[in-house]
Amino acid sequence: MLIMAFSQVGNLINFYIGTFLVMDTVSPKLLGAIIPLTELATFIVIPLMIITRTYLKYINVFYTEGHHGKIKSMLRDLAIFTGGLSLLILPLLYAQTNFIMVRLKFDDPEIVWLVAGLGIASCWLPAVVSGTQGVMNFRRIILTRVLGPITRLVVMLVLLQRLALSGYLYANLAGMLAVIVFLSFGLRKYMHKDIPFESYRSHWPEMRRYMIPIATISIFTGLQLAVEPWVIRQRLSEADSAGYFLVSRFGMIPMYIANAIVVILFPLASKKHENGESTRRMLLQAVGFVFTIGTITAVSLHSVGPWLLNLNPTWSPYLPYAPLLFPIGMISTLLCLFQVFSAHENAVSRFNYLKYTVPIIILEVVILYGLNMWHVFKPHMHPETWQAVSNYAVQNLDFSIMVMLLARILVAVFIVASLVRNRVHPANA
Repeated sequence: MLIMAFSQVGNLINFYIGTFLVMDTVSPKLLGAIIPLTELATFIVIPLMIITRTYLKYINVFYTEGHHGKIKSMLRDLAIFTGGLSLLILPLLYAQTNFIMVRLKFDDPEIVWLVAGLGIASCWLPAVVSGTQGVMNFRRIILTRVLGPITRLVVMLVLLQRLALSGYLYANLAGMLAVIVFLSFGLRKYMHKDIPFESYRSHWPEMRRYMIPIATISIFTGLQLAVEPWVIRQRLSEADSAGYFLVSRFGMIPMYIANAIVVILFPLASKKHENGESTRRMLLQAVGFVFTIGTITAVSLHSVGPWLLNLNPTWSPYLPYAPLLFPIGMISTLLCLFQVFSAHENAVSRFNYLKYTVPIIILEVVILYGLNMWHVFKPHMHPETWQAVSNYAVQNLDFSIMVMLLARILVAVFIVASLVRNRVHPANA
């Protein structure tokens, strides 16, 4: 309840930033670049996410067993790996500067360097968050739910008017750094000199077995979340990408709920699983809560959409995008559902959900990104047929949203089927 309450304070700040400050100061031509740029910063650190998600599981195991020396060794190794990956990000993005600028339609190279900074911060953030979750220091996690957004807000108030998109990215970076520093101080006691380093080499085989499915889901979900806003910005008009940005600020409200739940669900489920206790009831409650609240939110947004976008003169030009509030709200809801379910399954080392999730994601990404190459088929098709497909799918925001929603619905159907068929067995769930 505490983390939910504190999260909502932070979410209100973030909501104010996205729907008021940013909409009032950033040019409509650049609004659509915000989401793909921030997702890009997250996507380039997927290798670290794979490591941190694996380490989170075993830090929690060692915490449950009282092996603080192993926790110390894991935190040290995690810091070394994170530092090494950070050094690779700058040359990687520098080599792709023109590629990114052309496709995301901006002309300031400094933005790419800011994305690099966000990428480096994104290396360290999951490391310290995973460590803090693993040792179940929820008090600090709760406080970061307010600390990060407040830091973002203060920096944006100073820089956004003057630097626009760059100011937005600087503020994001400042918020992440504040959280990193705060959580790092909370992990100091596990690095105390009185705690001897203890080898966890004997656990490497089981860690590698755990890491393979974690790597699979991390790569494909990261690719999915990066490609979706990228193709909207690259293929569609600047007005469409700006409209998508605004509508998604409202549509992502269900995500605020899931993010609060996932943070505590994984370590609690992992601990109960390691102690031989059932986690089935915990999973069903979390899934039911997320789906109910998310669906109510999406339906409410649909009901008040036109009225809502007319409340602010900055929003009213995007009134034609009001019908997208419901599907985007349901996309967020079903994404939350999957995140909660997958967090639980990862915590109890059960990965059957990969069998249906990965093919669905691959199909969605192929369709969305593949449409960027539609012009290749023009010489080989009847002009009217080619143009009809172009109008209906390639240049149509509604089609992209429909594909994203359909992919989430299919995953949700398999999740429900797995629960109904008792794939999560009460005896060991």
